[in-house]
Amino acid sequence: MSTPVPGWYSDPAGSGRLRWWSGTEWTEQFQDAPTAAPSAEPLAAAAVPQPVDSAAGPSAQPFTVGAATASDGAGSSRPAPSKGMLIACIAAWAVAVILCVAMTISLGAFNKAGRAVEVPAGRHRRPTGRRRREQPRPQREWRERMSTNSTGSPYTPGAQDPQASPYGTDPRPAGAQPPAAPAPKKSRGLAIATIVGAALSVVLLVVTIVLVVGARSRNDEARNLDAQASQLEHQAVEIKAQKVCDAITRDKRNTAASLFRAYPDAHQDIASAMQRLCGDKYKTAKAVAQVSPADDDVFSYGSISCVLDESTMTVSLSTTVSVAASNAFGSIDSVDVWMETGFRDGESPLTPLTYSEVTATPTTVALGSSGTVSTTLPYDPSYGTKCVARVNSWWPTDQ
Repeated sequence: MSTPVPGWYSDPAGSGRLRWWSGTEWTEQFQDAPTAAPSAEPLAAAAVPQPVDSAAGPSAQPFTVGAATASDGAGSSRPAPSKGMLIACIAAWAVAVILCVAMTISLGAFNKAGRAVEVPAGRHRRPTGRRRREQPRPQREWRERMSTNSTGSPYTPGAQDPQASPYGTDPRPAGAQPPAAPAPKKSRGLAIATIVGAALSVVLLVVTIVLVVGARSRNDEARNLDAQASQLEHQAVEIKAQKVCDAITRDKRNTAASLFRAYPDAHQDIASAMQRLCGDKYKTAKAVAQVSPADDDVFSYGSISCVLDESTMTVSLSTTVSVAASNAFGSIDSVDVWMETGFRDGESPLTPLTYSEVTATPTTVALGSSGTVSTTLPYDPSYGTKCVARVNSWWPTDQ
């Protein structure tokens, strides 16, 4: 008995489904039995001999499930596409898209560059190489007739040459000019780029002008502020210098030295302002600050006469004071000297005075000479027996 052809047959194991017979053996491929008439014959053969037993082959006629059913059964055994293959396909598509985009951009740029080239008026560029283009047919024929006619003789405008062209005589009048060459196409992209560039240039120019004007305005404003600050500072220095000048007086002679050391001597700007506002007072304060009343090299004393009156309540004191000439006095030639007189209980000059007072009337002494000082002091035996006289302050005579 012949072997049945491959097809779907009833499962001999009794599962109630169809099983694929490969022609030699039963496979492990199954599918549900169709609801259609099961008496249809398989497409593979018209008559199928029955197998002897179920082990050797199918015991029933194969069912016809159509080409789609057979293909579905065969496709169910195919493995699913791997993840690497899917990634490779996506990468290939991406590369293809990138290449297409790059080619499109390159061709577009090339075409724009070609359209941007213009031929000067009155001249016709002769195409060369592969890009040679044919001239318009009427213009080519006109040039040929202008150069020669069919007989080989030079072409004469207006002369008829029936064999010169299969199209007959030249319809244009004698001396007619050849048709003008078509105007070169202007690149729209180039025009747009030119407009955009010009607009950007104008914008940059405007921005530059605004920045320059703004910077100049800010510089002017800064200079004005600096000038105002300098003026205010100058005014402040002038005010301070004027106050120092007002404080340098005969009545405030004891503070003149400290004022000078605190302001003019420490601040050059105040010193300059004082020299301009009160030059004489500036010189006096400077001399007072340099010549101290305790300077023994400048001020010296004669013997002191100290006489107790009959009432034993007062003491008459007299002495002489000498003032040596010194460069520290500057232009001063005479000074008024105020003396401090009093008593001390002991011979040591370091012993403090038990009583003292400053003479109300100064003694005028010219530089390099001496003057006499006379005064009356109240006395008490507790004051001691040592009389003292020394310079307390001095001031220029003419101020």
